[in-house]
Formats: sequence, structure tokens, C-alpha cells
Amino acid sequence: MKVMHVCETVLGGIGTHLNEVLPSQKASLGKDNVRLIGPYEHLIQVPDITTNILLTYRRVSRIWGIGVLFIIYLYQLFRFRPDIVHAHSTFAGAIVRVLAPLTRAKIVYCPHCWATDRDQTRIISQIIGWLEYTMSLVTDKIVAVSEDERRKGIALGINPSKITTVHNGLKKDFVPVDPAEWKDDRLKVLYVGRLDRQKGIDTLLEAIKGLEDEVVVRIIGSNVIGYEKVCFNGFTNVEPLGWLDMKSVYSHMAACDIVVMPSRWEGLPIVAIEAMRTRRPIIASTVGGIPELIRHEETGLLIPPSDPVSLRNAFRKITTMDMAAMGDNAYRLFVEAFTSEKMCGAILSVYKEILPPTA
Repeated sequence: MKVMHVCETVLGGIGTHLNEVLPSQKASLGKDNVRLIGPYEHLIQVPDITTNILLTYRRVSRIWGIGVLFIIYLYQLFRFRPDIVHAHSTFAGAIVRVLAPLTRAKIVYCPHCWATDRDQTRIISQIIGWLEYTMSLVTDKIVAVSEDERRKGIALGINPSKITTVHNGLKKDFVPVDPAEWKDDRLKVLYVGRLDRQKGIDTLLEAIKGLEDEVVVRIIGSNVIGYEKVCFNGFTNVEPLGWLDMKSVYSHMAACDIVVMPSRWEGLPIVAIEAMRTRRPIIASTVGGIPELIRHEETGLLIPPSDPVSLRNAFRKITTMDMAAMGDNAYRLFVEAFTSEKMCGAILSVYKEILPPTA
């Protein structure tokens, strides 16, 4: 079985997802039978993927990157001749499925959160929903990262038999890293992700205004999709760190008290699973698959999206709770339901389900 993964962006959760899936597939299918097409600029997110698997291209801008990806994918489609093409997220999914008639390969698509969930006008959401339904007709299987994502796909009119839920996961056998230096008597909050509207960075900044004596925030990430730069001027309790390699991310996670995710829409965020594995409680919005990850007041706190007042109150509330016990509960839930061993096995089962027996 030959598998080619196709990505227009690898930063954030998609990169972490691939960093779990591809080494596992390399081990089970053979190193010459797995490939990843992804942007060169995002390789910091996939440190465990060896160079013989990577087919990179320059992504100097999103529009440029989409055009180059189209050409590279078309070329590799005939050169590598995969049995399975596994597309990740909206733009890669569109490219792969537009070109589906040119290949004998089976098409697997993972939205990593439907584009219909984004903040946009109703008519745009309807158009995107119609396109997703139409493209599903040439898709052999859709992998939903949460039950919420599966339900939303069915609501778009997609055949339920085409959608399989495979929760994101991480390796259970994880070697802990030393905590980063972070001495502070205030609540130490870590944010990891893109600095754009989806992830609610503006909600976080609004929530911590006036909490300079109570809360300190480290922010790992930068703009990826949006063009409006986030300004941290005037925030004395914020330390922006930019994108870091995964070992550094885990080091800062091990040093924080809590992880925050004030997202407006999500699939099943891997940052939350990373926090669970690191025994950290999470404050997050009740969107997408997040309620499938977080048990309110047991492993973290759930808040409404776009609500800085609720987030501010949650910061204060969690300091009155047993955060160590919440982190232990989160770890137990991770081991029970969100390991990459479960995820990778389920994805291979999806491939085998749609392939002829001799593939």
C-alpha cells in the first residue's frame, strides 16, 4: 500500500497530527511507501518525519503556495502513483478532489474542522457547504477528528457511510522534558497556536486586561492565515515567543499552570491533548470537539466562545481549585481515549476498508 499525504499548511495541529501518523505508517507500510507533500517553511512542526518522506515546496504566500501545491501534487501523482491520497484541511482537500478523475488512487479527506464553521456570511457558508457536499461525491472516505465534525458533515448532506470518526491522538510513551524557566507567583497561562480570529487570541488579550497582578501569559505561535498582526503593546503580563520546535513547546507546557484555548471554532485540537498528556488542566471554549476532550470542573473549565468576561472569571476560578488533581484526571482521560496508537490503527483500518484486497 502506497500512501501520499497532501497539505497546504503544516503549522499547528495538522503538523502534530502528521508527526504521529507518518512515522507509524512508515513503520507499518515501509519507508518507500509513504510520502508527505507540505511547505518547506513549516518543517519545524514535523521533526520526527525523515527527509525521504518529505516532498516540500516554497510557500512564500498562501495564494502562491496553493498554485505550487497544485503543480507539485499533479507531478507526484504520476511519479509516486499512490494507492491512497490523504488530503488534510480545506485547500489541499479541494486540490486533491478536483484532480480525482486523473488518478486510480482512493481519496481520503480530513477537514480538521469544516470551513463552514468559520466566521463568515450565511451565503458563503452555504456555498462552502455545497462545495463540500459536491466534492464528497468523489471522496472515498472522510476522516472526522471528532463526533461533532462527523455530525456537521452529515448535516451538509454527505453520506453518513462515508464519514468515520477518528479522534486525534498522541503517543502514550512520551519522554518528559525539563520545564522551561518560569518563576512567577501569578497564574502561569500558556497559549499555543495561530494568532488569528479562529483561535480567539483577541478574546484572551481582552480577558487579561486588569489582571496584571494575577495572570501571566506566554504565547507560542504567530499569524498563519490572517493578515492582521496581533499587537501586544501595553501588555506587561504577556510574553510572545513566536513558533518554537515541539520540544520547546512541551518544555513551556511543563512549566505552566494551565493551558488556554479560547477558540471560536475547532475540530479536535491537539494542543488540548498535549496538555492532557502533560497533566495540565485546560480552559477552553465549548466549540467543535472540545467538549469531547474536556470534562468541566474535572479536567478543566469550559467557557462560551468570544466571551472575555467568562474567560477572566475562569482564570480566577481555577486558582481556587485543585489544579494538580485536574491535571491527573486529564492524563487518565488521555490514556483512555486519545493515544496515537488508537488513532493510527483506526486510520489504517480506513485505508484497508476502501482498498481492493490486493492493494
